[in-house]
Amino acid sequence: MKYRYMAYAPFRREIMKGKRKLFRKGDHRFQDTCYCIACGFPLVTYNKNDCDYSTKRKMYKVLYNGSVVYLCANSTICKQYRLSRKGDEPFRVVIPG
Repeated sequence: MKYRYMAYAPFRREIMKGKRKLFRKGDHRFQDTCYCIACGFPLVTYNKNDCDYSTKRKMYKVLYNGSVVYLCANSTICKQYRLSRKGDEPFRVVIPG
């Protein structure tokens, strides 16, 4: 497998090129926990009070390299969370082929 390393902004732009669907905060259509591919924030979590899953912030469901990934809709908050957790560490992206 071949890899390449990318900074945050080009990585996010590349993901946003794919077909995407927006989900708003509080959506209950999910059956499992989902994390943002860019920052690692838990976008969908289980609520013990309601006994179901719901989204914590606005998010995109994106088709990227033949698989479904999830991404924060607000890039500013996403980048701040990424910087607080991992710093400026680049992303390692698999080149399909």
